[in-house]
Formats: sequence, structure tokens, C-alpha cells
Amino acid sequence: MAYLIERISFEGNNMIIRANGRKYRVRTDMISARLARADQATKESARLSPEGYTISWPKLQLELSVSGLFQMCQSTY
Repeated sequence: MAYLIERISFEGNNMIIRANGRKYRVRTDMISARLARADQATKESARLSPEGYTISWPKLQLELSVSGLFQMCQSTY
């Protein structure tokens, strides 16, 4: 399935992803210890690649595949 990511945000220890008209969440500690320990500004600095295949945090030297991330996500509606 292709995911069209519309927005990435953070609420507490959860990364919230809005994609394909749905909202998904995943705990940051399930993704990466570095991301879980990062301050809010660093978390919010997430960058989606132009092709939409990866999300990266340059300051954390962290890059995640979108498809792998969505395997961990839980749809909230």
C-alpha cells in the first residue's frame, strides 16, 4: 500500500502520522531510543523525502523507511 503522508507531529511519547486521510500513532521508543530521548524541537524537525519513502531527522542521524514505520503504527481512526 502506498502512503501519502500529510502531516507528522508528536504528542508526548507518540509520533502521530496523518496519511491517506487516517491518523496513525506509534510510540517513539518503539522506533528509536535516540528519537525517544530527543527534545520536542528535534522531534518536530522530521523531514519526508521528496519521493515519500523515508522520514529523516538529520540532527539525530536517523532515517526510517515509511513502509517499515507503518508496520509498527496503530491506526487511531
